[in-house]
Amino acid sequence: MDGYGISVKADPGQTATLTFVVDKPGSFRLRCNVTCGAMHPFMIGKLHVGPNTWLYRSIGLALIGLLSIFIFAGRKNLTPGT
Repeated sequence: MDGYGISVKADPGQTATLTFVVDKPGSFRLRCNVTCGAMHPFMIGKLHVGPNTWLYRSIGLALIGLLSIFIFAGRKNLTPGT
């Protein structure tokens, strides 16, 4: 993958997996780096990486949950008539 200096060998008919951490959103070019046949120049692709909004949503949801627990616990400790 251009910009990251990583590669994976994919044998014909087999699935190959590559795991890595992308530190910035954007579009990244993929290309075959081994001359493998007549269609080699056309073996290109693009990986689109968006911002990690799931992380921010999860943190917000956890904070809302904690806040609601504190509010509920505070109401439960109140005694009527005081």
